Amino acid sequence: MFSERAIIDVIKRSLGAPSSFEDAEELKGGSVCTTDMVLDFDDFPKGTKPYFKGWTAVCSSVSDLAAVGAKPLGVVASWAIPRGMPRSEIAEIARGMRDCATAAGTRVVGGDVNESERLVLCTAAVGDRRRASRRGAKAGDVIAVTGKLGASAAGWLALKKGLAGHGFVKKKFMKPPVRINEMQKIVGFVDAATDLSDGLLIGVYNICEESGCGAEITGVPIDEGVAEVAKRLRKTAFDLACIGSDYELLLAIPKEKITEAKKRARLYEIGEFVKGRGVRMGGKKLARRGFQHFQ
Repeated sequence: MFSERAIIDVIKRSLGAPSSFEDAEELKGGSVCTTDMVLDFDDFPKGTKPYFKGWTAVCSSVSDLAAVGAKPLGVVASWAIPRGMPRSEIAEIARGMRDCATAAGTRVVGGDVNESERLVLCTAAVGDRRRASRRGAKAGDVIAVTGKLGASAAGWLALKKGLAGHGFVKKKFMKPPVRINEMQKIVGFVDAATDLSDGLLIGVYNICEESGCGAEITGVPIDEGVAEVAKRLRKTAFDLACIGSDYELLLAIPKEKITEAKKRARLYEIGEFVKGRGVRMGGKKLARRGFQHFQ
C-alpha cells in the first residue's frame, strides 16, 4: 500500500496540480482554500461528545488557514450521517461547528447531507489570501511553536484505552485551539509556517523539505499531564508530541525578529533551521514520523 503522501502525489500529478505541498492552496484571484475530513470510527474514541466532533471538524480546516496566514471567509460542511442518529446529536455537532467557526472569526455558510453507515464530517474553508508558506525557512531561523505539545495525543490515547482521570489532556483532545488570531499578530515576522495536526516531526520535515534545509531541535515544550499518560502507556512525552492533533503552528522566524514576535503572541523556541538535510536532536537524526493514514 502507498503512503498517504504518495497517494496525494499520485492524485496531484493526475490533476496537473502543483507538486508542492501546502496547508492551503491558492484559487484564481488569490484567495486560498483547504478541506479536511474526520471519521467517527477513526478520529474519535468511543464516548466523545457530539459537540466536540463538530468543533474538531471545523478546527481541522481553519487551522490550515491559520498556517498560511489567511483570514477565514467562510466554512462549508458536508455530513454523512447514520440513519437514526438522534436530532439532539446532530444539533450538538452543528453547535460545535458554529462555535469553532466563531472562534476563528467566521461562520459555517452551507454544506451537504448524505446517508452513511457511520458519521463522516468533511469541511472546507476559504481564506482571503496566503501570507505564509512552508517554503521560505532559512538556515539560522528560529523554530517556534504557538503552544505546548502532546496533550491532544495524550487525551486521545487516554480515552481510547479507557484510562481513568487525565481530564486536562482529554479536554485538550476534544477541543483543540484555534490559532487564527495568533498568526495574524505575527505573520509579518514569519519566514515559513505549517500546522502540527499530524505531529511535530512531520511538521518540521514538511518545512525542511519545501524550504531545502535541515533542522536541529533543542527542546520541546510538553503540556500538562502528558508525561503521566506517556508513562502509563510505556511511551515518552516526546512520542506523544509526534503523534499529532495538537493543531498548534510551527514557525520559522529570523533570529533578529523572534523577540518582537514573542511580544505579540506566546511562542516557544524549540530549535533552529540549519543548512543541509534531515532533522536532528541531541546529535541524533530523527526519522519522519507522526499521524499518517495507510501506515
